[in-house]
Formats: sequence, structure tokens, C-alpha cells
Amino acid sequence: MAKEKEAYKEKALKTKAKAKTKNKKEKKPSLFSRIKSYFKGVNSEMKKTKWPSKKEMALYASATLMFIVIFALFFTLNDVVISFVKQLVR
Repeated sequence: MAKEKEAYKEKALKTKAKAKTKNKKEKKPSLFSRIKSYFKGVNSEMKKTKWPSKKEMALYASATLMFIVIFALFFTLNDVVISFVKQLVR
């Protein structure tokens, strides 16, 4: 049993040593090739994107503007009410 453990440890050490020498031999790609690869990936992902139609964009924009107006009115009303209550307390 002890011999098996020793053999296993020895094999693991050899595997680690091979991995280290293998990593030293492999060169890291140049900066420009990594940048080129990055933009190729971006381009391929952009092709997969489904862009909204004009009708959908108009719908999304109007919904956004409505929410902005509603929240503006809500906060303005809260401000007026709080100011009024504050005046009554004084």
C-alpha cells in the first residue's frame, strides 16, 4: 500500500513537471493578435444580436418617457405634501 502511494506521488510530480515545461515552451500570443481576436469575438457576438424594430423602439421610448413623467409627478407631489405638513408643524 505504501508503495502504491509513493508511485502515485511520483507520477503526480512527473505530471506537474511536464505541465510546467509545456507551459514554458508555449509562447503567449502577441498583444496585437489578442486585440484582433477580441474584436473578432465582439463582431461575431454583434451578429447574433437581435436589434429592435423602429416600432418596438418607439414603444420602449414612450414607455420610458411615461415612467419618467409619472415618477417626476410622484416626487413633486411628495415634496409639496411634506412641505405643507412641515409648515403646519411650525
